[in-house]
Amino acid sequence: MKALFTECKEGDLEFYPSALQGIEVEATTLSLKEIHPDPETSVLSVMVHSPVGEVEMEQLPKLRLITTRSTGFDHIDLITASKKGIVVCNIPDYGSRTIAEHTILLLLAIMRRLPAARAPIESGRFSLEGLLGFDMFGKTLGVVGTGLIGGEVARMARCLGLRTIGFDPQPIPGKVDQYVTLEALLSESDAIAICCPLNPQTRHMIGREEFRKMKRGVFIVNTARGAIIDSSALLNALESGHVACAGLDVLEREDLMRIGANALNQYSMTEEEKAIVSINLRLMKHPNVLVTPHMAFYTQEARQRIRTQTVENILSFLKGKPIRVVNQ
Repeated sequence: MKALFTECKEGDLEFYPSALQGIEVEATTLSLKEIHPDPETSVLSVMVHSPVGEVEMEQLPKLRLITTRSTGFDHIDLITASKKGIVVCNIPDYGSRTIAEHTILLLLAIMRRLPAARAPIESGRFSLEGLLGFDMFGKTLGVVGTGLIGGEVARMARCLGLRTIGFDPQPIPGKVDQYVTLEALLSESDAIAICCPLNPQTRHMIGREEFRKMKRGVFIVNTARGAIIDSSALLNALESGHVACAGLDVLEREDLMRIGANALNQYSMTEEEKAIVSINLRLMKHPNVLVTPHMAFYTQEARQRIRTQTVENILSFLKGKPIRVVNQ
């Protein structure tokens, strides 16, 4: 039995071999596409920057389990995995409160104009010019996706005095003050938090038409997946002032952004990829945008929950009783 762990963080390289005694464990800080995986691998543990599609599965003919150390699993081809008899597991809730805290952090930061405050301070000016912010109390927060994370965001927001409205195909009573249609949410919200999963139905669900329906001066926070928002449309809305500020923990094609700006020139990209990278770089440098590097989940406590549940997923599968399966 051989297990491969990609995208390992601080301490993971020691933890997983120790926790999985009797299993040959290979652990790397690199993503799956940056290495040549051993074809003998039967257990694969990845994170969101290691796409696992048909090509990757063909490279691993003995693969029987994919366990992603994330809640989202849009980076894994579930249909192909099922056809090949490969079980796919996730971690449905290792950090709903953790990610919700970061969502509220970004919302507070952009409403109080922290992104714009960087420039004067870095230039040595201790000035309030152009930095007039907004109170959160009394505003309306629209939460798109009211599952575990979105529900926590709404709960925390209510503690700060915000009215919460939500849109979700499967509404859960009590998660928000009121459920509304997506169109109503867009038109009524002073701030919008994107908390839904990425799937074919939600890809670019917030585009040019949706931005036009929003209040002028709206605040946008996305801690879900970058591709839920059309990045080009967001940039246009920021440039026109229709969106006042954005707080983004996620970007489209983060795999490209992880390469680093200096190395991108040496990377062979399609025209579409070049366009996405160009927009992302403009968003990262925009004075009214605060970008964090997909770190909403990254706390000591959440990391330990990820480790524990990943080991549980693997050991349960080896006992013939897989848990947290997402491709049944």
